[in-house]
Amino acid sequence: MRTVAKRLIALFSILLLGASMAQASPPANDYFINRITISDSSGNVDATNVDATLETGEVQHVAGIIQGKSVWWQWTAPGAGQVTFSTCGSSFDTLLAAYTGNTISTLVKVASNNDFCGTQSSVSFDVVAGTNYKIAVAGIWPASGDISLSWDLRNDNFKLEAVDFNPAAPDPAQPGSPLALSSWRIKGVTTTKPVWLELFASKTGGFTLSRFGGTITNSHVLNGFTQGTQTATPSQTLNWLPDGIYTIVGFANRPGTGGPTESNYADNWAPLAGKRLRVRNTQTPISNLVLQNPTFTRNGTAISVTGTVRNTGSSATPAYGFWIETAYGSLSAEGNFTQEGYIAGGVKVGALAPNGVYNYSQTGTAPLRTTLAIMADSTDVIPETEERDNWKYNGFLPPACGTNLDLGILNASIAAEKLAPTELDPAGTVTVSFNVINRSSVTSDWVWIEFFASETGGLSTIRSGVPLFESKKISIPANSTSPYTIPLYFEAIPDGIYSVVGVINRCGVADNPGDSNPYGANGDNLYRLPGRVILKNPATPKANLRWESHVITRGANNLITVTGTIKNAGTGISTAFWTEAFYGLVDPQTGAFTPHGQIGGGTRSTRMGTGASTNITITGNIPNGSWVIGVIADSTDLTPETDETNNWFLYPI
Repeated sequence: MRTVAKRLIALFSILLLGASMAQASPPANDYFINRITISDSSGNVDATNVDATLETGEVQHVAGIIQGKSVWWQWTAPGAGQVTFSTCGSSFDTLLAAYTGNTISTLVKVASNNDFCGTQSSVSFDVVAGTNYKIAVAGIWPASGDISLSWDLRNDNFKLEAVDFNPAAPDPAQPGSPLALSSWRIKGVTTTKPVWLELFASKTGGFTLSRFGGTITNSHVLNGFTQGTQTATPSQTLNWLPDGIYTIVGFANRPGTGGPTESNYADNWAPLAGKRLRVRNTQTPISNLVLQNPTFTRNGTAISVTGTVRNTGSSATPAYGFWIETAYGSLSAEGNFTQEGYIAGGVKVGALAPNGVYNYSQTGTAPLRTTLAIMADSTDVIPETEERDNWKYNGFLPPACGTNLDLGILNASIAAEKLAPTELDPAGTVTVSFNVINRSSVTSDWVWIEFFASETGGLSTIRSGVPLFESKKISIPANSTSPYTIPLYFEAIPDGIYSVVGVINRCGVADNPGDSNPYGANGDNLYRLPGRVILKNPATPKANLRWESHVITRGANNLITVTGTIKNAGTGISTAFWTEAFYGLVDPQTGAFTPHGQIGGGTRSTRMGTGASTNITITGNIPNGSWVIGVIADSTDLTPETDETNNWFLYPI
């Protein structure tokens, strides 16, 4: 009997031990690899970390705290915004942390907290739509108990309802002077965060923004916001912009300015329709930036550049500063630079005193066999009468385009009284004097000499599709030098301040025979003239190009076909203009379009009278993938218009 009793006691003990072991099973989400998925913008789960463990290699959730017994969840943000996770209501002293990463050893901490609501925890952080976040709840060793985990994704929505300014074109606005009126109307929710009101400029009606490295005025901040609609009439002073006519683009609560987080900023900005800003700087330029002693070092695609920028002018550069950037791209046979990208972000320099020096260095990357170009004041915000000394390049020239002829421009100039700060009416003429050389043993026959506009001191010419002046054909006898002085009419170039670049016998131009040495010493085919010219059209813009209809199709081999009708809805005749199509992407937060490449070639339309229409067809192939097609009429801004916000449209494909 005693033996039987002992066996029964032993069996009962084993059963009790088994029950005890069953009760000690850890939670299902004890290990990171077994994390539980939670979803939706907000929610709550009840859980436990009783009998949980701390796994090998687990990260320190809160610095300086001895942690134990952790459990894991994962949550994918359904939209952008600010999410709050909380363990308030749990029964023990908690630690809470959020991470990105897919393994326990590669986690990147986003936020963590020990005590927020008593001894429980809370974290808040901005999230990116579609990003997966890992959430850990642990106890301060050896605490464990019931967990109440809640989360709430907040999306504060602000909307720009209206923005306005004065003076408007054709009246000029002077950099450094306040806008006569700047008014805003914004709708939003209650917040204690700052809401910034910023103005940007566009030469394309808002299709893309002009690259000035910042806003066009001092920005205004609303320190907090009460739910509803608010108006503001801040004092906003115009920063330096190059002379020209711009569409104004307002932005309220732009991403990255420290304001409330929104899932969609597409209604936070808009180009102002039916009104444009004419910038005319009447201040005499007294600064002069000179780029000296540049070095270019390449190691494969790795780039390192240095240089010195000196202000040789009689006064300091303005306090708002200027940018130095290194671009990469390609050169034409004559040495004209076409930019393709930047090796890295630019460097901003503050006020530079007379004879002051800034030592520039930058590292980045660029594709193999590209030309590098360092440019001081790359966004053209410093008033200067001479910009040819702002830049240097180092790169690769394409082969020559001819065999028997070697021409060059020895020198060229425009009379001093026609140079900046003098304003020129584009309806008039400018006399250009130049000397050309023929080093060949044959007569040149008739070749084109052309003069182009540049906003980069002659480093590159603007994408206008037309020269600055009318082009002329000239003939140069063999082994001789010929002087010319010719009055030239302006082509339809928009208001602005430009350097002038002359080119003779340009490669690829019809009727030009080509040149055996288009880029060489003692007289290149390309010559950058001293000084700058200012164009100011006194006529009030009256044309208004707009899309009446458009269709885009995608065929075999990603062939895109754009068809549509453009109408001049204004009260005046348009100039000839270009229509171009691009493929690119739209920022999922802001709705802003970034072109990645051009589709086919542009289409040139002739002058259009009031009420006239023209049909457009553009075809070209694009890469595989999902793209947004952007199409813009008057893409090079040749036609003076009352409104450019209706010149373009976007189409996802």
